[in-house]
Amino acid sequence: MRQERIPPPDLPSPDSDGFYTFSTIPLGMVQGWYYLPYRLDPSQLALARGITSMAALTVVLLIFFFIVTRSVAWTPAKYFILNILLIDFVQCVFNAFWILGTPSVFGYHLGTYYACQVSGYFSAAWGVHGQSSMFCFMLERYLVIVRRVDITRAQAKWVSGAVWAAALFIGGLPFMLGRRASVNPSGLYCTPPWSTGGTWEGIILGLLGVGFISLNVFGIAIMYHQIYTTFVQTSKTVEKAMEAGKDHSTTKNDQVPATPNNTTTSESKYSPTKTFMSQVQQARKGANARFKKDSDEIAFRLARQALSYIIAYLSCMLPIYICIGHHLFVQMPPPAWLERIAYVMVHAYTLANPMLLLCLNPTYRGAMKGTVGEWRDTLRSRVGK
Repeated sequence: MRQERIPPPDLPSPDSDGFYTFSTIPLGMVQGWYYLPYRLDPSQLALARGITSMAALTVVLLIFFFIVTRSVAWTPAKYFILNILLIDFVQCVFNAFWILGTPSVFGYHLGTYYACQVSGYFSAAWGVHGQSSMFCFMLERYLVIVRRVDITRAQAKWVSGAVWAAALFIGGLPFMLGRRASVNPSGLYCTPPWSTGGTWEGIILGLLGVGFISLNVFGIAIMYHQIYTTFVQTSKTVEKAMEAGKDHSTTKNDQVPATPNNTTTSESKYSPTKTFMSQVQQARKGANARFKKDSDEIAFRLARQALSYIIAYLSCMLPIYICIGHHLFVQMPPPAWLERIAYVMVHAYTLANPMLLLCLNPTYRGAMKGTVGEWRDTLRSRVGK
């Protein structure tokens, strides 16, 4: 595996303040063998400002979401959802006001090497926490819908706390093993130590990272398939039960009392009792049809919600998975353009999360309408005064 332990002799000279300018980050910096303070070039600076704007917008949207959800009852699912969004909030604040916010203003990273290590640790902890939280959220849905297991709020709180503890520990584990974070090819962030490559230790840590991600992705996909299958089966069961009830009701209500000559008289044919029962049957048939429609709509809506979360999660996280896998299997950094796309998509995912929940989840959508209505009424009363 190729390594670059010292800076190459053909590097451009630093400026009067000691900062280099790289259009391509040197291999040794990406592998973590050395660190050179550098300024962002125009393309890096433009991308840093764009992602900083996305992070700042996400922070505002998440604050709005946290305010809205105060009126929503605390359920296990809410604990897991807020656990997903809380780490996104912390990371976006961290990025908007330091890691990307300061270079967007000054043109270079404040803190240089030490800021790189902090950035690498938080990126690692963010990745572990985000993966684990999404898995726990889907696992809770799977246990409740498919396995009919009741999850208590105490269990949800305990699991959420365990996710935080695991993320903080696993994020620091590579540092305990002597690895260091390094600048990624895009020049915007510092890469977690398990992604740097170049050594056997890096390969082992990379295998653990890719294995963890793969288990998480496949586990989520399998659980969603089981959830969707359960929705479909439940809808079919409801339909069959209503069909059986309708057939039984028809057989029972269509029986007409026979005369002694086993003929139907005009009185029995047009009896008020039979007319009333026919009306009841028609009303029951209409109610069953409406119930079936409502059941299908609920199943479809819940399946659509889960599918929307999964599509957003996988599509936005796929580029960063490719980058991590490239580090591991090629033992060379991925192209800078791919990493730039990856980090834009990661921040797009954090931005999409609260919007998906507010738009697709009826509970949160109702809470949002109620909160906005209260603000509108308060504003009108104050303006009226």
